Amino acid sequence: MPAVVCIKSDNLPDWYTIELAVHENKRWMEPTDYGAKLMYSGRISDACVEGTSEEMLAIAAAIKTRQSVSFRRCEADHVDNGYLLSSPRNSQEPGFISFSEADALAESITSVVAGIKLTREQAVAEEIDS
Repeated sequence: MPAVVCIKSDNLPDWYTIELAVHENKRWMEPTDYGAKLMYSGRISDACVEGTSEEMLAIAAAIKTRQSVSFRRCEADHVDNGYLLSSPRNSQEPGFISFSEADALAESITSVVAGIKLTREQAVAEEIDS
């Protein structure tokens, strides 16, 4: 049962996000010291972990070889018991996934980038079927 999945953007070409497989699909504004921040229930960390197909495939490859990789808006940091996922540009707190969850994410990334587009509804259905 995957904890996180790769989702292809409906609006931007060659843009993907790593999201919680099951969530409430809600958005809200949260006050900050500098104004307000748009929040989303699907985020694995406190910011969107997002990037191009090349960056997502690099994350999948890093997970498969138990290494770390970092880009401007997505990072997979190998730690003793799994991975910390974040956006180096925007995250204050990374999200944690275990090695088995990371392996499932690598499979999700590979499938989605290969053209098997996973919509929000498909991600939820896949979670239920697992």
